[in-house]
Amino acid sequence: MKHTLLLLLFSYAACGQTKPLSILELLEHKQQYTGKTITVKGYYYDEFENRAIYYKKKSPIAKSIWLDSFDKKIIFQNAKGKQIDQSELNRKVVYVTGLFKYSSDTIAGRIYGVGHMGGWKGELVNISSIIEK
Repeated sequence: MKHTLLLLLFSYAACGQTKPLSILELLEHKQQYTGKTITVKGYYYDEFENRAIYYKKKSPIAKSIWLDSFDKKIIFQNAKGKQIDQSELNRKVVYVTGLFKYSSDTIAGRIYGVGHMGGWKGELVNISSIIEK
């Protein structure tokens, strides 16, 4: 638990955050956070063609952020600070720390997104940790 708190505090301080952002805060202020390492709180889903963090359990894709491919260096921890397999966090509230990118590219007048079939407008890349709340 102690290491989890230190990791989160370091993540917030590195990007000037005082607390984790919600998905809605992040999307509302997307220009402010684009290109910055941030920590966001939400429901983690890691399923077929759906690796994302959502505002609520049954939120639409518009209220979620795609999570880019994972590096083997990512820290997955439960609420007690114990390292666990990522599958144990599926559909739980987590804090995810990574670099935020927002897609505003348009093709034929349509915003082209990221993730599976370009369905998401924002993503976290270079993810360092996913920690259960």
